Amino acid sequence: MKQIVLSKAELSDLELLAVGGYEPLTGFLGKDDYESVVETMRLTNGSVWSIPITLAVTEQQAKQLSLGDEVELVYDRTVYGTMEVQHIYRPDKRKEARLVYQTEDVAHPGVKKNYLKNRIYISVDL
Repeated sequence: MKQIVLSKAELSDLELLAVGGYEPLTGFLGKDDYESVVETMRLTNGSVWSIPITLAVTEQQAKQLSLGDEVELVYDRTVYGTMEVQHIYRPDKRKEARLVYQTEDVAHPGVKKNYLKNRIYISVDL
């Protein structure tokens, strides 16, 4: 089975998703919800949500993934979940920084974290 190695922040997000701490989210955001959150601070269903919760992969990893693939979510060689890939997309990180954090300045910790993430996002539901 293919594996996605999580960052420490992504592991934390996964745990919050799993225990309902990010309700109404049921997984890492797909493209439509991502764009809606960035542009309107709402999910596509109208629920208020202000910061995208995303799972980033490298371009090389993305090339090896297909929609419907089952993947293991791994941190420090421990599998924390098995999920199905539902979306693979390239975010506009500058737009995300500008609209979510109101700046593109990397001195802002949220912008810096965003820019350091891998370039492709995938979504999976729990």
